Amino acid sequence: MPNQTTSDKILIYASLASPAICKFFHNHANEKINRSEVQYGRHVFITGMARAGTTSLLNSIFATGDFYSLTYKQLPFIFSPKANTWFDKVRDFSATPIYRAHFDNIKISLESPEALDGMFWKIFDPVNADYLTPRQVPYEALDQYTDFVGYHLSHSNKTRYLSKMNQNLFRVERLANLFKNSKILVLYRNPLEQAKSILAQHLNFQTLKRFDAFFLNALEHHEFGMLHKPFFKKKSKIILGHVEYDLGYWLQQWCESYSYVLDLCERNNNVIPLPFNELAPENEIWKKISNLIGSNIASGYFNPLKRNIKTAAEHKICDENSSTIYEKLYILTQERLQKL
Repeated sequence: MPNQTTSDKILIYASLASPAICKFFHNHANEKINRSEVQYGRHVFITGMARAGTTSLLNSIFATGDFYSLTYKQLPFIFSPKANTWFDKVRDFSATPIYRAHFDNIKISLESPEALDGMFWKIFDPVNADYLTPRQVPYEALDQYTDFVGYHLSHSNKTRYLSKMNQNLFRVERLANLFKNSKILVLYRNPLEQAKSILAQHLNFQTLKRFDAFFLNALEHHEFGMLHKPFFKKKSKIILGHVEYDLGYWLQQWCESYSYVLDLCERNNNVIPLPFNELAPENEIWKKISNLIGSNIASGYFNPLKRNIKTAAEHKICDENSSTIYEKLYILTQERLQKL
């Protein structure tokens, strides 16, 4: 996250450390939200396994100016937009953007959109198990999330909400049914390329400072690193016998996750898979995505590199199953976008 002063960190600790405090702020927003109006809005939710380009797509859509999205400046009072407005009056927004810790050339500042919705879900639908599976999100939590989105929209001049959260891959079913007029964009990438990228970040995030560990846990950031929680653990630990520091482990995670995405897309027409490897600047697919969400997107924040990364050993790991899943996802993408 952007550089924080000691006072900033203390406020973030104080406002997020206690679920009771978060719920107090949320429940005392003193605003009447029309839930039906929020739920029938034309919002966009971005998800997918890590390292599929979700942040770049978030930045590209956010840059249109047509959407409201949570940014770092919504901290520390993310559950109280009104309180945060007061805090903004004494905050310094002039700090120079910094590169984020992923070593991927993406810069962040207080005004950068981020997956801060995770802080809501951490309080109202926490993942207490040591692995991740599709969530049957309680209806009460969905009502509270509708209010949460509505509170933030009411403090902006926007009517459309933009959210990115990789962990929401396992809440997509509920979100797709709750926000029926919205689009849920699930990014995917060449299986081996994505697995290698996740493994690199898993190693990169093995050591975290105390505040960073607290903050990432508050975000439900379990995709990789020391806070990692595997997907479909019972299967992944058995099949192939891979461990977290092995490329095969992450390929197996890829197969489990995107097999589930295929099933999701079959049941929900507003869930659309998008291929990272096709999102190069000037590609025709950008026009189709723009038509899909009703907003003219510039692709300047997105520049996937074309690389031939397979070695002979990696060819053996990248099995027929992952290739088949990728091909099915790509075909489904073409079917969903062909009329746009």
